[in-house]
Amino acid sequence: MLADVVRPSLERQLTRRAMHLQDRLPPIRDPDGFARLEAMAGPERWASLTSRRALNALIRIMVAKGGTLADITVGDALEYLDVLRTHHSQSAGHTLFYAWLRAWGTLPDDAPATLRNLSRATGQVSVEQLVDRYHLQCRPVRDLLVDYLKERQPGLDYATLDNISRFLARSFWADLEAHHPGIDSLRLPQDVAAQWKQLARTKTERRRRSDGTFYDIVTPRLDSATLMIAVRAPVSRPGAVGQ
Repeated sequence: MLADVVRPSLERQLTRRAMHLQDRLPPIRDPDGFARLEAMAGPERWASLTSRRALNALIRIMVAKGGTLADITVGDALEYLDVLRTHHSQSAGHTLFYAWLRAWGTLPDDAPATLRNLSRATGQVSVEQLVDRYHLQCRPVRDLLVDYLKERQPGLDYATLDNISRFLARSFWADLEAHHPGIDSLRLPQDVAAQWKQLARTKTERRRRSDGTFYDIVTPRLDSATLMIAVRAPVSRPGAVGQ
């Protein structure tokens, strides 16, 4: 991750956190950028909990997307908030990183002034956009998911369509691509299918002890059954397995 050889997804980073990235990544990947950011924030604010969250957000985006601070886009920021809401049910207090980028001048002039409530204001997007926000590498599988969602679209409200697209594109295929780079078929080997099912049934949460240290705990994922059902439908379609 430090050398930009492996790029875990944002979702993967929130469920399987790597230790010490805050200390080790900035001086290796973008020392000048982070030094400039620290100077802009000031020493007191830089040491605050809110700033540490903002720093975590920037580092996670860089780990997932590659590049430096100057390469982070508005779309990257929106994707991060989307994943954050899914895992933590809220994103309040987690938008400072975007304000930093705006103040720093790395975003285009027409970039939104704030991310607060932006996702609500953007309205509905197309099925293609719902799927493509997860940057799937295998085009045939991506097209299959788009076709399936378009078939379902007339009978679903937008919120349900959005949820199903998350299950299929992010929690299923993007997760498989993250663990098995180059995968290009829904005809999954037995061990690959078993591994994905096991990961889909649980989630890892970080808890804080009274002494300030942290530990990870694996808990059952409450929506695992819904995820399995959502995945089974398009995968079992005639002609889908061979793709």
